[in-house]
Amino acid sequence: MKLRFPSFFDRHRTRGVEAGRSGGVARTRTLTATLLPIMLLGTAPVPERVDLLIRGGTVFTGNGDPFVGDVAVVGDRIYVGPHAIVTAARTVETRTMIASPGFIDPHTHRLESGSARIRLVLPFLVPGVTTAFTANDGRATVRPVGTNYTSYVGLGSVREQVIGTSDRAPTPAELDCERALVAAAMCANAMGLTPELFYAPRSFAETSKVVTLAREAGSGGGIDDSHIGDNASYTVELKAAVAEAIAVGQQASLPVHLSHVRALGRDVQGSAPAIIAMVEAARARGQTVTPDHYPWSVSSNAQRVLSLAEFIHRSTALTADTFALTRRGHLRTDAFAVDVMFDPARYAPAATYQGPERLARGVNTVVVNGRLAVANGRATGIAAGRALRQVPPAGRCR
Repeated sequence: MKLRFPSFFDRHRTRGVEAGRSGGVARTRTLTATLLPIMLLGTAPVPERVDLLIRGGTVFTGNGDPFVGDVAVVGDRIYVGPHAIVTAARTVETRTMIASPGFIDPHTHRLESGSARIRLVLPFLVPGVTTAFTANDGRATVRPVGTNYTSYVGLGSVREQVIGTSDRAPTPAELDCERALVAAAMCANAMGLTPELFYAPRSFAETSKVVTLAREAGSGGGIDDSHIGDNASYTVELKAAVAEAIAVGQQASLPVHLSHVRALGRDVQGSAPAIIAMVEAARARGQTVTPDHYPWSVSSNAQRVLSLAEFIHRSTALTADTFALTRRGHLRTDAFAVDVMFDPARYAPAATYQGPERLARGVNTVVVNGRLAVANGRATGIAAGRALRQVPPAGRCR
């Protein structure tokens, strides 16, 4: 999936910008500030003194049309509008930049080190990722501190803790132990269960046992974030794997998210319409089923150009709303101050397969919970990330 960032700037303070598309290429037209949709900005008054003023950028709220305006930060909250008349302890001029909510990465893998430097997760922060989901694909993780994070309970970790790597079903007593581990994780504010049914030994788990553990996660208010059992025709085949994940959600009565779905290999090329139809049929039955697809060219397919507005929406508001991250993913008054300012003409990855640790270019400022994690394009070393906790239903946990 490629990103095409056209010029979005009208340098007059009294002008805003509205984006449209024609033939896959973004175009722009201006509109006066008086036409800005006030409901996007919130109605709370801006304090006279603020901690940080992000002034003059083109503001993408995550939803709706962009406009030229200001973002004021007070503590860990923001105020957004066309023009803020305030006294600021620090001002960042962003007249040639985009101001958007911090990006959300809903699928990351474990961090192998607990060192303070690595836990700043600069490869996430410097490109503007301010929230990362951890423990995807079935294993526990070292928690990052540079970004916000939320974590799953991994099927692999639970299963291996109880029965090791054996290719067998758990006994009734062992299954009770697995259920207890999932329940404890949900009471510790896990987002839900993440099965990973392609790689051994997680692939040894029977569907009925996955349903049992998913039901435990669902009763704790969680979701099933599933790396499906096959994206090709290696084992059960793509469509059967998608059907299994949907069935787990239906039988366990919890939302299902299908992680990085793709038709991998010639045997399953052309399967995308059938997969989409399966998801839409589940939704029509009343299930909550959402898929995602990563933008990389390797081990992927179905690439297309995203407009700047689409890129920001999918990376912020859509993800936050899908996973019920309250007051996150949107630039609007009283949302948490988790923002990124970047130059769309320069914003690009620098990492290669030969140099995977090279940091991205084009981001000027990153704010995490009201604190500057990146300033003038450089990491500040401030670790302002927080755990974003899923709250279990009342009475569920002691």
